[in-house]
Amino acid sequence: MKLSLVFSFIIVFLYSIADLFNNLSFYINKHAQWFDIFKYYTLQTPALFIMFFPLGLLTSIYFSLAHRGKWNENTAVKSLGIKTSSLTNIVLYISALLTILLVILNLYFVPRFNSLSDKIKSEKIDHIVSRHRYERDIYFIGSNRILYTARYIDTKMKKLFTLTILKSDSTGTILERDDCDYARWTGSFWQLFNVRKRIFSKKEGVFKYNDLKSVSDSSLNVPPDKLITKNITINNMTINELFAYAHYMKSIGQTTKRIYTQIYYLLFYPISILILAFLGIALGTRVKSTSNLFEFGLSLLIGFFYWGTLQSFRALGDAGGLSPVLANIFPHLIFFAVMLFTITFLKKFSDQR
Repeated sequence: MKLSLVFSFIIVFLYSIADLFNNLSFYINKHAQWFDIFKYYTLQTPALFIMFFPLGLLTSIYFSLAHRGKWNENTAVKSLGIKTSSLTNIVLYISALLTILLVILNLYFVPRFNSLSDKIKSEKIDHIVSRHRYERDIYFIGSNRILYTARYIDTKMKKLFTLTILKSDSTGTILERDDCDYARWTGSFWQLFNVRKRIFSKKEGVFKYNDLKSVSDSSLNVPPDKLITKNITINNMTINELFAYAHYMKSIGQTTKRIYTQIYYLLFYPISILILAFLGIALGTRVKSTSNLFEFGLSLLIGFFYWGTLQSFRALGDAGGLSPVLANIFPHLIFFAVMLFTITFLKKFSDQR
């Protein structure tokens, strides 16, 4: 456990230092204070620690068991009639407990730290105090499947510009279309101005229209800040907030792929702890006569390849190439198969020797 923590924090430290130097010119141009930069990276540590902990655990297990083999401790234990599994099982029990713990931290605590670090980044480093104000091409579905589209929104003025409202029947046939120059948020609904109301007749095949200066639409009750999707950072949301946000986005006709991909990523990512623990035990007990540098290098290679595979499938889930569940299960299934193959191969190789 000590080695796991040490290796994990070393990787987090190296990652943070690399990111710091990579963005150093940006921080200097922004006249950022060193204390704010320090707080920003400190608040990122929980998320980075959980991201890299499976890699640190793999390295420590492989490193520890390989050293036991080098000093013939495993042989000594076997000579006393003690099975190797009695030593490795406790590693797996601890790994299972850590998996559960990291799921809880991932779902509830890490998003809070992410939110605080983003706040420092935007306000203290980027010097962006106000929230995102404008957004173009707004569309959402209200009650009774009424479709609303707008050219853009200004949240400071609390206005929607060039708003169109389409009302249809259960078959999808359009019954009414309302166009207005702009709409203003009253606090509980949107007030429409300069409205042209078109009412279509299915039987007559014609439509009637009226020009109105102002119309109160109580069904249009979505507040301005809810229509600014770019303000939402799903990495800063707890599991409860993610489900609530997904339900809301679905209710207004928006896609929820990225939200559910994030939910399943938070749930399934800690499984990598168990898979890499099994792999570390197989390497540590079966591979003989390796150097410390080889053990550390191989662990890094496996860990980063695992992480890269996870991110690649996550991108597929965000883009809709795979369902969110499959995008987060496939990487673990791939490495579970790699783990089984490695264990089988090393066992045969060890028996032949």
